[in-house]
Amino acid sequence: MKEIWKDIKEYEGLYQGSNFGRIKSLYFNREHIMKFWIIKGYYYVCLVDRNGKRTSFRVHRLIAQAWIENPQNLPEINHKNGITTDNRIENLMWCDHTENIRWSYDKLGFKRPCGNLCPNHKLDDIQISEIKNSLKNGISGIELSKKWNISRATISRIKHNKNYKT
Repeated sequence: MKEIWKDIKEYEGLYQGSNFGRIKSLYFNREHIMKFWIIKGYYYVCLVDRNGKRTSFRVHRLIAQAWIENPQNLPEINHKNGITTDNRIENLMWCDHTENIRWSYDKLGFKRPCGNLCPNHKLDDIQISEIKNSLKNGISGIELSKKWNISRATISRIKHNKNYKT
């Protein structure tokens, strides 16, 4: 397949994006492929407008804006294969936030972290065991929520194996 270039919107004549997911600069009539840097798994690039103002962009957004129609004005771009550095146009699609999250679970098999795997967890396995044993021994959720400084809803989710399944 041949690499094809299209102007980046609002930077026409200055920068172009390719169907391979690369960006090139056309400044001073010297074409060169731009280097990217990575932040939280996404490629970024810095573009300079005709007034000299520098702005950083996620590369996948620039490629999608140049190549993929967005008639519904959807706000996010999904990487279909889950590889956030793969910015080829066949790997990108416009979507809303819900679609983006669903895709990762349904198509890519991602699983929502729970219990100790969740970055916001407050309790460890031993504490969860104590709470479950206390519930079995008839101690109320209200008492446990006060003791452990967690909500009654969290106690209920622990009791019904919704949170902290492991």
